[in-house]
Amino acid sequence: MGLFDGVRCEYPLPKSPAPPEDPEFQTKSLPDPYLREFVIKADGRLVQEVEDGQEVEVDYHGDIFFYDLNLETNEWWEYKARFTKGRLSSVKLHLYRPPLV
Repeated sequence: MGLFDGVRCEYPLPKSPAPPEDPEFQTKSLPDPYLREFVIKADGRLVQEVEDGQEVEVDYHGDIFFYDLNLETNEWWEYKARFTKGRLSSVKLHLYRPPLV
């Protein structure tokens, strides 16, 4: 099972299929996942939320896979965000599983 980190995405996600309504995701892509909270800002910066609402920019270089599951419909979204020195260079839908009917 293991721990994960949270990712909130303020950056626009691909429109098709429609992204989840709640932009809160999980990831195990970052080093030593430990229930930390990260934000992909609308301007493409990656920040970590720390105590007292402070944010610290993260100089991450590589791919982050982040995902969400709708437990009611079993719909799954997984995105791949590529960062170069802490700046988002691309975000793509990596995997999508439609709702079960």
